[in-house]
Amino acid sequence: MMSDDDDDEDDGHGRFAQLKAAALGKVDKSSAGRIDVQAVSVCALINGRESWFTTSSCSGRCYLWKGVGIKATTDFRRGRVSHDLIDEAYFLDDALDDSFSSAPLSEREETWLRFEPFILHARCRSRVAAATLAKAARAGGFKNVGADEDDFPFVSIAGDESLEMPLALADRPLFRSADAAWLVDAVNERHRRNWAKINKFQQALREDDLQAVMTTVTTTGELLTKKRLKYDVVGDVAVLLESPAAADSSSVFA
Repeated sequence: MMSDDDDDEDDGHGRFAQLKAAALGKVDKSSAGRIDVQAVSVCALINGRESWFTTSSCSGRCYLWKGVGIKATTDFRRGRVSHDLIDEAYFLDDALDDSFSSAPLSEREETWLRFEPFILHARCRSRVAAATLAKAARAGGFKNVGADEDDFPFVSIAGDESLEMPLALADRPLFRSADAAWLVDAVNERHRRNWAKINKFQQALREDDLQAVMTTVTTTGELLTKKRLKYDVVGDVAVLLESPAAADSSSVFA
């Protein structure tokens, strides 16, 4: 006969299974309507495990934008979204406005280039499962990893291969045609570094590697800490916005 704890655990697993089935059964409402090609394998590895499921993902992309730069506003429009490598035609084609959806804009008419790195959100059956996924992501090279304290924790994984730069002020370009090759290299290098981290993350999620990660988490008690430090990421440096307590200082740099 199962103990009350066993009954509670089975009930929790059942509820998680229901949440997973409902989430994965939903229609993809992203603009692409499907998982990005470069993220298909890593999402399949995560969703193939009983203890995890993905809720959103983006393999990384570049695009041009105008407006205030904040996507959740009406004063923003973007075009030429690419999840793949680009060439010089991406910058040299004069018909830029044809790529932007119509939207009310302020007097700011700068054109900007943005690269957004890989991002993935997943829900986990337990804190151990969340810590295991987070450790696998860090093994892949992703430094920006965090989780909440829900009964079924959400884990957020984000890359740091970002780029943000102006390309034009109104009708005046800020670079020469001869600079297009340099811009292409700057974007494509971020794509490649981003994909390399995704591949390393995938490797950490495969059977043998994942078992080693999980063993480390369970034997050392390495769970996600309840106290969340606030910080800004500047390149490869995390700038703490508050000083940790003396007892916590060792964990900050672990």
